[in-house]
Order: sequence, then C-alpha cells, then structure tokens
Amino acid sequence: MGQEYTEAGTSSTVLIAKGEQSYTVHYNDCDPGIGGETVIMLHGSGPGASSWANFYLNIVPLTDAGYRVILMDFPG
Repeated sequence: MGQEYTEAGTSSTVLIAKGEQSYTVHYNDCDPGIGGETVIMLHGSGPGASSWANFYLNIVPLTDAGYRVILMDFPG
C-alpha cells in the first residue's frame, strides 16, 4: 500500500488576484513524487462542501498508480 496522506499535511493556499479582486483558494496537493500526470478533483456545492470530504478515499489508489492528485476547493 502507498503513502498515507492527511488533510493537514497536504493543505496549501494560493492567492489569485485580478485588478482589485482577490481570492484565497485552498487546495490539497498529494504528490507521490514520481513525476506522473496530475488529476485535479473539483467538489460539488453545498454547505461544508470540500474536495477532501468528497474525494479523500480516491487519493491512495490514484497516487499508487503514479498520479499527482490535487483536490481544489472553490472560493467561498
């Protein structure tokens, strides 16, 4: 079995700005470090929706197959 990933251990943010508008976007980056392709997962909507909550069970099978997995949360 592959590496174990945690929500806190993979958590990052990036500031996206255009003109006077800016957003801080949260994402989890699960990279097995073997240079594979990247899978980006986008969650649905609703109170408390997050990519980690929706897709955390998909991380290890994908990283074991050599993919870098990014779970992106929508602003707001």
